[in-house]
Amino acid sequence: GGTGSILDREVSRITYMLQPLLKGNIKHVVVQLLNFASAEDTSAIARERALCVLFQVATEDDILAVYQKPLASLLEYKQHCAYLVDLEALRLPHSIDQLIKCDKLGLIHGLWRDFRHEPRIVRLLADLAVDFSVEDPKIVQAILAQLNHLAQHDLVLLYVDRLILVGKVEASALKGPLINAVNNKATLLRAASHQPELDRSFLETLRSILVKLPCMTIDEYRRLLSPLRTSDRQQMLEAIIDKTKRAALSTEWSAVS
Repeated sequence: GGTGSILDREVSRITYMLQPLLKGNIKHVVVQLLNFASAEDTSAIARERALCVLFQVATEDDILAVYQKPLASLLEYKQHCAYLVDLEALRLPHSIDQLIKCDKLGLIHGLWRDFRHEPRIVRLLADLAVDFSVEDPKIVQAILAQLNHLAQHDLVLLYVDRLILVGKVEASALKGPLINAVNNKATLLRAASHQPELDRSFLETLRSILVKLPCMTIDEYRRLLSPLRTSDRQQMLEAIIDKTKRAALSTEWSAVS
């Protein structure tokens, strides 16, 4: 969103300003950026900005020569800084230590209980569920259902695709929200024109999901793909790994057309 664009511009500006200092001084620059990012009086957004600049100006070897811990821990710290910025923007302040140590599922449940009707927070909850590998299928289904209710159908597909890759939530828990997202979006489009034409990015994400989600029944595939245009449906059929199910559906829809 807008905050991300502002951050990107600021990071680009600072990176450009640092260029004259980098040659022969990269270790000093890395030290300064790390010290600034970890100082107690540094704001969340300044921490995130400093770490983004660090990863722009320094190589992994440059950083590890100073940081001397696994790079994954620094990336995790950077991720927490980004969430701290989001929470502060929502007037839900945490300290960086509080956020790192807190139970993320508990945080999600608390935010869900108090703010589930606010679109920005529902999206934040979905990001938290993906990034921190939440395993509770009920809260994940609730978040995806709320995104569907808010007509964020493209986001539902993107999150389903990411959740499948993370692999912490049973794929069977994601089928219902996926089917609802496709049907709801097709219904909205049908209200505007006789034949729903889903955009290419939506269809590409759906195809990506189908390749990774082989556990659907024929009836579930039927409910998922029936709203699509004939040409789009044929492309989606090709992504179904189970040849028997693919052939049965192809024969069924060929007979109808």
